Amino acid sequence: MDDTESATDEEIQLFTTDYEPEPDDSIVDVIRGRLHFAITDQIEHMIYGADFGNPNEIKKIILRDIKDYIDSYEPKAESESST
Repeated sequence: MDDTESATDEEIQLFTTDYEPEPDDSIVDVIRGRLHFAITDQIEHMIYGADFGNPNEIKKIILRDIKDYIDSYEPKAESESST
């Protein structure tokens, strides 16, 4: 499956892990936990679902994507974030 094909319910179940926060988790703990699960799920999909065999290629792709997310982030204006 490439990035343009729709995922099936079976693929979604197979390659996504639900993150259940602990009652005493801070918001930072929850966000980091979700991120950890998302990256782990992506690695597993790339290895087992998309047949990427080279761990260095997987690393490059994920780091590229994370850099793109950070580079494209634009904070909301102060008035927008308080509404």
